[in-house]
Amino acid sequence: MHCLVFKDSELHSSLKSIKNKKISIVLDGIAAFETTPFSFGFLNEIDISNTIYLVIDESHSLGVLGKDGNGISELVPKRKNIKVIITSSLGKAFGVNGGVIAGDLSFINLIKKDNLFIGCAGMSPAFLEVFINAQEIYKNQLVKLKTNMEYVYLQLKDNTVITIDKTYPVFFHSDEKIEQILLDKNILITSFYYATSTKKFNRIVLNANHTKAQLDFLINSINIKVK
Repeated sequence: MHCLVFKDSELHSSLKSIKNKKISIVLDGIAAFETTPFSFGFLNEIDISNTIYLVIDESHSLGVLGKDGNGISELVPKRKNIKVIITSSLGKAFGVNGGVIAGDLSFINLIKKDNLFIGCAGMSPAFLEVFINAQEIYKNQLVKLKTNMEYVYLQLKDNTVITIDKTYPVFFHSDEKIEQILLDKNILITSFYYATSTKKFNRIVLNANHTKAQLDFLINSINIKVK
């Protein structure tokens, strides 16, 4: 049986009533137009007799959210019947050409035997060594990033055309003209028509190495537009 997880913003009635089944739920750590992660409280509404396989794509949350940037899987209720599987690109927050699959040992051993996994090209050993040896650098960069996020949030949180959260380094601007306005000031943002939207997807991304002067220039460039 296949069904939506939610219907009319409520957990689907089928998921509330079934028992002694295996349930697979697949989701992004953060949805495309959101700045906060999904809440996992709905899992407590599913009967504990079911085994739940929760597959989370953490590509937009690993390295940024959670304790020490470990992602949002720590927010999942600690129940024996919930099995968490994580997939993620390492090319976003970590800037490394590779990816990761994580889960309990039995699941990982099964993945290692899968022909599709065996046939895939592995991550460059040089990139992997740099990634492993750079963990302290990543921790320091995360501290700097959080400082930048909070600073920008405090300056833009009252701007009605901005969707922003102080814990996430990505925010959105609803004015479709903002891309060109910022580009004229040599500020490049992500702007395109997303597959499920008729409006442009204007995403502005902060990083740890942005200086206060650069952040102030961005903030002023955005705020001038709405005055």
